[in-house]
Amino acid sequence: MAYLTIENKYVVFPAETNYIFNTWNNVNFATFSSSGINISSAIDSSAFNHYAETNSFYLTAGETIYFKFWLTLNVGSHPTNSPYLALRRSAGTVADLTMSPSFNGYEYSFPAYVSDNYYMRIANQLKDVNFSSNFIFYTNRQLEMLIY
Repeated sequence: MAYLTIENKYVVFPAETNYIFNTWNNVNFATFSSSGINISSAIDSSAFNHYAETNSFYLTAGETIYFKFWLTLNVGSHPTNSPYLALRRSAGTVADLTMSPSFNGYEYSFPAYVSDNYYMRIANQLKDVNFSSNFIFYTNRQLEMLIY
C-alpha cells in the first residue's frame, strides 16, 4: 500500500492495479492458453480474424480503462505478426491498438463514452501470430484518501 506522511499523519493511496476482469476466453485461435489476465500462448496462421475475449465488465460514461502489456512475439516481427488489442461493447469496437514489443511497459488508455458492459478482445488481425503477453488493467478512479 502506498502512503505519504503529512504532518505526522498517513495519507493512503489506492494501488494502481484494479482487476476489472479475470479471464480470457478463446473464441477461435488455433492454439490458446491463458492464466488469469495473462496469455501464455496464442497461435494462429489463418487468413481469418481469430480472437479471444475477456469476460464482461461494466464501465460508466467518462470512465477510462488503463493498461500496460509486455508482449513477446515468438515468431515473426512487428507489425507483420503483431496482434491487436481492442475495447469492445455490443455496438462494436470502441478503441484498439496494434501491439508491439517496443511498446512494452507503457501506459495506454481507452475511454468509455457510454455506460455499458465492455470486454477486451485480442486478435490476429488476419495475420500469422505466435505470441504471449502479460497485462495490467485498471480503471480511472478518483484518488481516495484515508487520513489517520
